[in-house]
Amino acid sequence: MMDFNGLIQVFLKSPQPGKVKTRLIPDLGETLATDIHERLVTRVMGVCEALDVTTECWVAGDISLPFVQALGQRHALYEQQGLDLGERMYHALLHGLARYPRVVLVGADAYSLTPETINRAFASLDRHDVVLGPASDGGYILVGANKLHPDMFRDVDWGTASVLDQQLENIVLCGLHYELLPAGYDIDDLEDLRRFAPELLPGEPPG
Repeated sequence: MMDFNGLIQVFLKSPQPGKVKTRLIPDLGETLATDIHERLVTRVMGVCEALDVTTECWVAGDISLPFVQALGQRHALYEQQGLDLGERMYHALLHGLARYPRVVLVGADAYSLTPETINRAFASLDRHDVVLGPASDGGYILVGANKLHPDMFRDVDWGTASVLDQQLENIVLCGLHYELLPAGYDIDDLEDLRRFAPELLPGEPPG
């Protein structure tokens, strides 16, 4: 499948027990945390596959695991490269923009992601250099671009509530124009699960 107008990149961690959803492990244990991680990835992949847009998987960790290899049966697999999340995203987006005019990168735990969100991100890139989908925790679940600057992702305190603000400051300082999509959410801890995705918790009533 080839769409010359855009590319989706899904950023995910290989589901190695003890290395994914670590903030869930104290409450749920490694096995359930890993299972929830896989279900989140599966959901996001389903959202992307509902669109007629080429999708790639950018993986951190062991790409030889069966879960990852199964994704590789449907999509190109790439290993994330860089010392921190910013470097890894910059490398992936740069790689994508060498082949496509618009690239949208999404996080694999972005539970609120919908096909409409991605379509809106691509449409935004017809008018802006960068588009971001804010997350309720102060980060973001999506970043798209049609051009980049080497300093765009530098000096961001990843994993904190100031990520989005720092990212927007960088974008402006780099002379790029951006648009923000409506806020969404991802799943990081037990509070997120109970609030946004109780159906992923065994024995938890919905709502």
